[in-house]
Amino acid sequence: MSSLPYLPRPVLGHHVPHYLAHQLGRDGCERVALLVIDGMAIDQWRIIQGSLENYKVEEHAIFSWIPTLTQIGRQAIFSGRIPLEFAASIEGTYREPHLWRNFWQDHGLGPNAIQYLKPQGKRESFEPLANDILGAADDHRVKVIGAVIGLIDQSMHQIGLGTPGLHGLVDVWAKTKQLSNLVGELLLRGMTVFITADHGNVFGRGFGKPNVGVTAQQRGERAHIFRNKDFRDKTALFYPDAFEWPSVGLPEDYFPLIAPYGSCFMPEGKEAVSHGGIALEEVVVPFVKISEAP
Repeated sequence: MSSLPYLPRPVLGHHVPHYLAHQLGRDGCERVALLVIDGMAIDQWRIIQGSLENYKVEEHAIFSWIPTLTQIGRQAIFSGRIPLEFAASIEGTYREPHLWRNFWQDHGLGPNAIQYLKPQGKRESFEPLANDILGAADDHRVKVIGAVIGLIDQSMHQIGLGTPGLHGLVDVWAKTKQLSNLVGELLLRGMTVFITADHGNVFGRGFGKPNVGVTAQQRGERAHIFRNKDFRDKTALFYPDAFEWPSVGLPEDYFPLIAPYGSCFMPEGKEAVSHGGIALEEVVVPFVKISEAP
């Protein structure tokens, strides 16, 4: 799929900025705001969508890169590159502003035309981020805004009651109309709004936690990442239902071990809503264009 074109619409996360660059400057799309709602799965989008009934919503879906981890999905979206091409920063998200600006400067925009807004921190409210986004939109030199909304991803790792608990939190957020109001204000400022996510999420139960010590580069609930194939393969022997994911599109020294559907790398009896694996709920995410209703 990574070799497919980004037109008529994106297929994978790294296609998104290329598609936006194609749209920018066309009739009715003079300015663009991309809102990446970290961790938003299709089922959570369905809840949020109900709060956007006053706008024209064109709904599609894209695939997130596997493993469905934040640092991979978000960097692909903001860089327009496959993970192999940002190998040096694949373990974090700190280079997102640089990658976003580089992409747009390569497409002819000056520094003053590009804005990136980092997500709110844990336990921080949505309003300051929304105000920062609108502040960027108030600058008429700005043609493209990229922003991360962290509410869902930050909540899923703390919420109780599994998927229903997360649905309840998203429903409360949708009813506040905070996102709807932000979208409306961006449209009033002449921006076309696109909403997507870096990955989704899925409920799982613990089926054992590998004792990998320092041999694993990252130890997530749905995916463990190894930088040595032998270490990954030896660990996989203890988890025959886990998937030894190939390094296609990933750095050559990046070897994921992915938990099977409905399971997490956690002690038995533990439960979590998380991400990193290959479940459709994690991999397929919304890609939505919002404009003024006719």
